[in-house]
Amino acid sequence: MIYHILILLNEHYLTPFLAFFLTTTSIYFLKLILAALYSPIQPDDLIEQSKQKRQKYSVIVPVYKRQKYSVIVPVYREDPVLFDRVLTSIETHSSVGLDSIIVSIDGDNPEARAIAQQHNTIIVECGRVGKRRAMLAASRALPDSTQFVIVNDSDTEWTASTLDILLPFYRPEVGGVTGTHVITKPMSNLSSILASWLEIMRFSVSVKAQHVLGNVMCLPGRTMAYRRQIFEQAIPYVASRTLFGRPVITGDDRDLTTETIKQGFRAVYQESSIVYTDCPRTLGDLFKQQLRWYRSVTRETLVQMGLYIRKMPVQQFFSLEFILSAPILLLLVGRFFYELLAYGVRQPVLYPLLIALNVLVYIGLNYIKYLPILARNPKYTIILPLINVLSFVYIFPAKLLAAVTWLRQGWITR
Repeated sequence: MIYHILILLNEHYLTPFLAFFLTTTSIYFLKLILAALYSPIQPDDLIEQSKQKRQKYSVIVPVYKRQKYSVIVPVYREDPVLFDRVLTSIETHSSVGLDSIIVSIDGDNPEARAIAQQHNTIIVECGRVGKRRAMLAASRALPDSTQFVIVNDSDTEWTASTLDILLPFYRPEVGGVTGTHVITKPMSNLSSILASWLEIMRFSVSVKAQHVLGNVMCLPGRTMAYRRQIFEQAIPYVASRTLFGRPVITGDDRDLTTETIKQGFRAVYQESSIVYTDCPRTLGDLFKQQLRWYRSVTRETLVQMGLYIRKMPVQQFFSLEFILSAPILLLLVGRFFYELLAYGVRQPVLYPLLIALNVLVYIGLNYIKYLPILARNPKYTIILPLINVLSFVYIFPAKLLAAVTWLRQGWITR
């Protein structure tokens, strides 16, 4: 970095590496500014609206407390103890509006069936069909009275605030909602540290910025809520979708979000709705998870480009920057190290000093860049350099591999 700054100052030449750095940093700060404008809906907002419209409190509140919702939990090869904990958390933190908990068992899974039978659930066994068709099978078991559908992963636990995910539905233009996903035991090992940081960045910056712009491009599938009519119209297509003649397996949450937006509804974020979720226990498995997600992001960014440009041009720009940044950076980093090595040949005495300065400047710039995030999450302050190293070793290669293998399907981690 110092080398490129010196070239700019001495030769008045903006190198490609510095241009790339300034561009990506500017985009990041634009997202940060947008995220700062985000404001979640609070229960008090509904009370105030009811007063303004001179309506009774009970007219507005049922959307949050009393209107009927069902929870669909697809399950495949889940840890039995965790699965039992998830169902318990849903029952514990549900309101009087809970219509049903539908457990859709993907494949022959006697343990999951036995656990589901211990809870007040509707059990749907659909054979080994994949998550998309498991959700479709569950949708056919929805009670007639259900108005909202919450899809919840079998490793994601509810909290006392999870049902805030229903708050935005008092606005008729809202069709889908996601909440904040927090990694359980975020400091237990290197994998959880990196995973929790990625989730913090995702929801603190990207998701909030997209919400402010009108639509979140992907309501993450760990816990997402939809109006029933939207879900029932979308899920048959999502379950049977093909691309270039091959079934699409991953990215069901992205497809459901896209179909919601196609129907003219908004996909939004409710920060106060919090769930706790498991993460891969090893860095290798985390790499596989991120690779699967990045493939899905890359695929949909390219395949749905026309729709996204019409409906969400700024979000699409952000998404293109996300998938293209890794390949571009690879080329520029190669050139950077070549130039750095050439400088070392010319200036062998100053070479170690230049390396040290580059490292210090990089660390310093990252602390400046992430200062607003670290202010809210101070426990990551000391380990930020470690997170940067782990990101370069595991996340950067996952983005690169996804850029060239985005047509490949498969969950990889299960």
